[in-house]
Amino acid sequence: MLHLEYVSNGEESEKPIRFIPANANSSGLIFNETDVYVSTKNNCGGVPNAVWGIDLLSPEKKVVSWKTNGGSVVGTAFGTDGTVYASTADGDYSPAAFSDSVVVLDRKTLAMKDFFSPARSAFTTSPTVFAFNGKYLIAVANQDGHIYLLDAAAPGGTDHRTPLASIAAGNITTGDLATWEAAGTRWILAPVTGSKNAIAAFKVVDAGGKPTLQQAWVSRDMIVPQTPAIVNGVVFAVSGGDGQHAAVLYALDGATGKDLWNSGTTITSYARTGVSGGSSQLYLGTHDSTVYAFGYPLAPIGE
Repeated sequence: MLHLEYVSNGEESEKPIRFIPANANSSGLIFNETDVYVSTKNNCGGVPNAVWGIDLLSPEKKVVSWKTNGGSVVGTAFGTDGTVYASTADGDYSPAAFSDSVVVLDRKTLAMKDFFSPARSAFTTSPTVFAFNGKYLIAVANQDGHIYLLDAAAPGGTDHRTPLASIAAGNITTGDLATWEAAGTRWILAPVTGSKNAIAAFKVVDAGGKPTLQQAWVSRDMIVPQTPAIVNGVVFAVSGGDGQHAAVLYALDGATGKDLWNSGTTITSYARTGVSGGSSQLYLGTHDSTVYAFGYPLAPIGE
């Protein structure tokens, strides 16, 4: 059931709406002013791997869906026009299956309009959509260790297999990339593991009229790094820790990756999520069911 609640007091604004079948493994709830979407994975409870949507303004609250006929949905994102983008992971490679793909879905019907599928290798993050030089692009990470850069209007070209660019980044398994723009530079951040566990930063640059990816910096070592958040050009990254090491929150210079501050021994358990927040506060939940709040300056650190 989908529950709509007022932010001010938590009371429900209307009766719960029947949304997805029972016993589904659902995740990644996203919404705009009129539409709500959620993904299902692992075929749990016999519920197909799919993206599900509801138009909240429709009288009948009809549910629509797009089924992968194969792998799980890793995550979804919106374009500025409401177009839905979804990435998928391993599954059945039947002719009708859309595993290991990034798909473009109609916002109202969830009918598939286009797709990108480079190889039989699972995507590991949700699509990240942003503007660059008058176009909308998608960044998404794959199990093959690459970040792919796609044209949101035609993500795989005419053969559905050709990206705008790709770059070897390492093992990215957290489910999300991070992005921001500063002084005309578009940045992509990825928590990577492998030979080094860290936050890796990449720039989107114009190479003769074609966007491409360029590695900029790699942070200090971190234990199970999580997807960072960016505030005023400062990267707030969580070293997630493990059973023997508590999580640590780091503030990094967005242009260089150098340490500006860290939380030291304040956090006493490990974490498997990044930070979130707003209004000069950051929040982090940890394995021992504690929520930590950290303040940050509204002006960039050091000014």
